[in-house]
Amino acid sequence: MYEYNQYSDFARRNFAWVIVVFVYITIVLTAMQVGLATDRLGKSDMFQNGSYGFTVLSILTPLVIFMIIVLNLFSLSVFNILATVCFKRRIERGRRVDLKAETMSTA
Repeated sequence: MYEYNQYSDFARRNFAWVIVVFVYITIVLTAMQVGLATDRLGKSDMFQNGSYGFTVLSILTPLVIFMIIVLNLFSLSVFNILATVCFKRRIERGRRVDLKAETMSTA
């Protein structure tokens, strides 16, 4: 398991594939746009429907990926805050126990 001490390390390691997907979708959309400009594919209903579907998919996919990333980072932040609070309480309890033991031994 990887340990991350910064969110940028986590994002770089886990979301680099988003850039690859974005570049691929950009290339395909560009090719479809060129295809729609030609007479043969521009008049094809099947190609028109496929282009329309892929275009809608390519608009919605980044939005869904962005929401997943935001939800993931938010849940990690909440987890880290709760872990820090629990750790702080545990340290404070240990200090209180140490203080009680010290006052009992001196009394």
